[in-house]
Amino acid sequence: MNKTLWQLAYRNIIKQKKYYIFVCLFIFGIALFYNTFTIVQKSDFRVNREYNEETYGYWYVRGEIDDPLKFDRIAQNYEKHNERFQYGYIYMQGESEEGYQMGYANEQVMNVCANHLISGQYAQNTNEIVVSQKLYEEKQYKLNQKVHLNLGINENNDYTIVGVIRNSQAYYFPDIYTGSRDNYQKVMLYSDRSLSMNGDVENYSGCQILGLRNEENLNPYGYNHNPELNAYQVAQIDLIILIESLIMMAILLITFISISLKKRSHEFALLRGIGMTTRQLKLMCLYEYVICALIAVVLGMLSSVGLSYGIMKVIEQQTHIFHWAIDITSLIVNSLIVLICLLMTLLYPVSRSSHYALSGTFDGQQFQYIQVRYRKLLYQNKWRLAWRELKTNKKIHIFLVIILTFHASIFLMNQVIEVYNQNIDEINSGKKLDIVFKEGKYFTVDITNDDEKKSIDLLQFPKTKIISYQEVPCQYDNPTYPELDSKTQGTVQLVRLDRKDSQDLSVDGKMFTNHNQAIMHNGQFRMSSESFYGLSLESQLTIQNQKIEIVGEILPSQVEYVDDHPMEFYLISVGGIYVDADFFDSVVKEPQQCVQIYYETIEQREKYIQKIYDQSEKLYSSIRDYGELIGFLSTGTVYPEKVYLDPYIVMVTLILSSFIGFVFNRYEILNKRHDYALYQLIGMTKKDLFMKQLCKGSIIFIIVEIITIFIYIIECLYLKYWVFPIQLFIGISGLILLICLGVYVLPLLKVLSNQPLENMNKVE
Repeated sequence: MNKTLWQLAYRNIIKQKKYYIFVCLFIFGIALFYNTFTIVQKSDFRVNREYNEETYGYWYVRGEIDDPLKFDRIAQNYEKHNERFQYGYIYMQGESEEGYQMGYANEQVMNVCANHLISGQYAQNTNEIVVSQKLYEEKQYKLNQKVHLNLGINENNDYTIVGVIRNSQAYYFPDIYTGSRDNYQKVMLYSDRSLSMNGDVENYSGCQILGLRNEENLNPYGYNHNPELNAYQVAQIDLIILIESLIMMAILLITFISISLKKRSHEFALLRGIGMTTRQLKLMCLYEYVICALIAVVLGMLSSVGLSYGIMKVIEQQTHIFHWAIDITSLIVNSLIVLICLLMTLLYPVSRSSHYALSGTFDGQQFQYIQVRYRKLLYQNKWRLAWRELKTNKKIHIFLVIILTFHASIFLMNQVIEVYNQNIDEINSGKKLDIVFKEGKYFTVDITNDDEKKSIDLLQFPKTKIISYQEVPCQYDNPTYPELDSKTQGTVQLVRLDRKDSQDLSVDGKMFTNHNQAIMHNGQFRMSSESFYGLSLESQLTIQNQKIEIVGEILPSQVEYVDDHPMEFYLISVGGIYVDADFFDSVVKEPQQCVQIYYETIEQREKYIQKIYDQSEKLYSSIRDYGELIGFLSTGTVYPEKVYLDPYIVMVTLILSSFIGFVFNRYEILNKRHDYALYQLIGMTKKDLFMKQLCKGSIIFIIVEIITIFIYIIECLYLKYWVFPIQLFIGISGLILLICLGVYVLPLLKVLSNQPLENMNKVE
């Protein structure tokens, strides 16, 4: 019996060859797209990665590091268990008088960061510098030119420009590279991966990184070279491609096959009448599509090889990099996936059509949309009729809404992102932090003598607090850091804390109870070499032969989050080691002092500040406001967004998707041709029918526009940047309107070319 069903399926294919040629082309297109997309996606990922690494550097993450030698030892240990990775250091030396960043960098870190020397050589001596290409062009410098610059790193202010470097990214690197790394302020580490060691994820274990790993320290064009993460990224890309292709294929095939099988309703009813079982009817339909699917999938697989090669050659013309990630095993597996998903997708429409044939639904003619008593349809009834038709066969129209919304949104979002990237500098420069803390608002004024203290007292502010502090020599008896020897000499900042003030503080640990205990707030131990080490609980210090143990840490009284970054507010502004008043007075004879002046409202603060200005300009110049922070927020720096879909590819897919929507709607109208004949019979003219279809297209257009604008609003909220490309929006809207009207009006021409009821008398 199976042989007979195969023969019957083959005869049906020959009989309806136009339809099945279209089916083969459709399945061929799916197989070609999926296989080609898989190959091109993997290949293009490698091309982009290699291009970005050559253009923007191998580094992925950077951080401020306190000990390069120690990190070198960690790196060697890491390489014993993993493959070799690349990293380098830039010794940042601050800013010049004109505001240009300075630093020392060797050739190794220049290779990691893709900062290429375009002319000259690297600086070898202290009186030589290398400048960035941007600075070189702005100042119109010449190679080997002697310039007078006050860099503040040595007594010599005359330098010779010996080279020009093209910085891969301006934000992360100096404008002036010096020939000596002396007098540096901090060391920036640039690494091609984030390390995970000893369970310390995303940090460099065993070596203190002062800068956190956040967007500011990530290369926006970089790739994490961690081997495990690379394998994960490849698997993730494959999964995304598979899910996207399967969803698209399922939606298209179910809709398309359902329409085509409905057209053969009388044929199925006749086969049921001569004794064919439901199972045989299903198998016959499946065999028809299996034959087409096998041919189309194999041809699609073979064609994808040549098409993907050609696409990568075109990409090579732009990037001068060629990768062709062709894998025969993967190609065969992908084709099998397409074939299996295709067959699974066929089960639903085939089973449903067989069920309808069994129940006799196809025997009579149905008139679904209007009642015969409507002899004359008014304008508003055409809209109602169009809406009822849209609700009758929702799948086709939902598909059209999805594809049109997707493409219109991509065009609009791409344009918004391009404008956003073009104005990224302006966005960053205008980004400010404006926070008013809810409790304990105050500003501080430094006082250096009794006269200034009396001046503050004369102003009679309602609430003030005097903070006394001083940096004192000490000995670090129990170092946390292995590289420090016991009894290391250095300094810490002591802060005087009265008993009444300590009651308002929140402490992690416990409050000190005697002279030998202390608490801290951002406490640091500073060596004479200007190295800083953060103190922690149970750290022990010796100050004037008295041992001090840190037993607690002051917690912030309030924390405000800005772009996921915490802004902390403390009841006492000065950082250091807090000790009781008696111990402080015995150690410090002439302390530094500041007064915290509290206020309730912004107007009150302005009034207080004006009083201080009238009293003393020196006091006014030392004001630091801790109640309202207004200024540039470095952690709020935003970065360029990537445009993920090429507009030319989107335009091609829009045309193809619109054509598929046209085909779907054409089959729907042909299947409902009897209804259109009855429309004409009850008095509707061809103009009325055209107007009804125009209403359907207009409704779809309105829905697409509403959803597109909603997605645009979501995109702008995400970017926190509002711009509306009005010209592009009008152009895309016009194109979408033409597609909607064409999809719904053009298929009606064939139906209206027949006379009323002409097709109703035909026996299929």
